[in-house]
Amino acid sequence: MIHFLYFFTLLSLYVSRRLLKIKKDRIGAAVACLILVLIMGGQLDNPDYITYQQIFSGPFYSKDPGFGVIIQILKTLGFTVVNFRLGIALIGLFLMSITVFRLVDNRVLFYLIYGIYPFLYDVVQARNFLVMSILVFSVQFLIDPSFKHGRLYFIFAMLIAISIQKVAIAYVPFVLLTNTQILKSRKQMLYLGIPVIVFLAAERGFVINLVTSIATSSDLTELNNYSTLNTRYGWLFFWAEQIFAYLLIVYANKIEQSDQQIVALANESPIDAVKLKFVSFMLIVNTYSFVFLPLFILDQNYTRIIRNLIPLNIIAVLIVCSRHQGELYLTKKRVILMAGLAVYQLVLLYMLFLGYQASIVDTTLNNNWLW
Repeated sequence: MIHFLYFFTLLSLYVSRRLLKIKKDRIGAAVACLILVLIMGGQLDNPDYITYQQIFSGPFYSKDPGFGVIIQILKTLGFTVVNFRLGIALIGLFLMSITVFRLVDNRVLFYLIYGIYPFLYDVVQARNFLVMSILVFSVQFLIDPSFKHGRLYFIFAMLIAISIQKVAIAYVPFVLLTNTQILKSRKQMLYLGIPVIVFLAAERGFVINLVTSIATSSDLTELNNYSTLNTRYGWLFFWAEQIFAYLLIVYANKIEQSDQQIVALANESPIDAVKLKFVSFMLIVNTYSFVFLPLFILDQNYTRIIRNLIPLNIIAVLIVCSRHQGELYLTKKRVILMAGLAVYQLVLLYMLFLGYQASIVDTTLNNNWLW
């Protein structure tokens, strides 16, 4: 029953916004965000729950010192081993919401879609959730020219994220993806890269040796945990996930670039120019993500690299479907785009239910100290 109440509450917030004809519903969005904070922060049981309790109760977490600092700050503020996840939820969703409130008018809809997926994973994987939140927050430094030293800010943010979890290393190259020439040569790069990716996927031994070499020759010793073959055919689904996300953003860009009114708005309004650039930037980001496909064959944990991009992709789709306005502008192409996003989210949610309904979904929604 709690499953339906969860989604019904978020959906009700969105419907009430439409009925009241509120263009930028800050209150409704804040309530939707608060619901996610309470669900995440009140968690009492999940596959990683005991591990994080031990981290909080133990000495300084030197393995990932950035996360250790966050834990120490939460302790100083009075958080306990029972409620410190509430502090993590507040930090992460606050950072994410800064970008959401700036670029998205349909904010309640963002929290509804994000709440479908990957929110339930984020409830479990606290460190990865913070990395994702920092990424969503810091992308604006790369696309907004008003930040004079935006690239430096982004690198600094990624260094903080890396100190929380090493997966953030995958996002450092984003500073190179803002070059307009890369956007123009995107297709050529993809065509040249596909044979290499397929070769690496076929030569699993080569990929294993490569990952092992990187782990032993650097400080990334935890890579050794993911340098063995742990999948059979599941990687086909992960590849399909990446390909579908890429095609979704390709279609979003075609709609955005073909709308002359949007292009005109971008020439007149700084924020519309940022939104237009954001959608284009996400096309490059999703193209770059193909680099990680060979890793998906080894271990599904690598798929969190593309999972952390989902909130950014949701923002891009909502920007396009609202036509930079307060309401959804549902032309035929935009309906197809929204339908594609809905299918993508629901399929991923279904796969989550298949594998982790008892350990993640049910425990998250039922075992909460707040209720």
